[in-house]
Amino acid sequence: MCKAIDDMLAQARQEGREAGEAIGRKAGEAIGRKAGEAIGRKAGEAIGRKAGEEMGRTAGIATGRAMGRTEGRVEGMNETIQTFVKDYQEEGLSKEAICQKLEKLFSIAPEAAGKYFAG
Repeated sequence: MCKAIDDMLAQARQEGREAGEAIGRKAGEAIGRKAGEAIGRKAGEAIGRKAGEEMGRTAGIATGRAMGRTEGRVEGMNETIQTFVKDYQEEGLSKEAICQKLEKLFSIAPEAAGKYFAG
């Protein structure tokens, strides 16, 4: 009879151990999953932020260069036109004749040609 009781106790212990392991495993997996997600999210955000900053920097540099080139071309064109105006004035051409030349050479509107005259 003692053997039967010992066997029942052993079986109960085994079932309890298995049940405890199952509960512990399930709880451990949930905790591990939550911790892993937090770590992964944080790492992913850092990687994404770094990549985004690099992309933004690259795009900003390209945009800045393009804007600078455009601004330089406009300034260069204005200086060139002003030089032509001064030269034509020194040659004694009338304002109307100079405006016509500017319109022809630089394809600018008549109203815009007038802005290059001093005073």
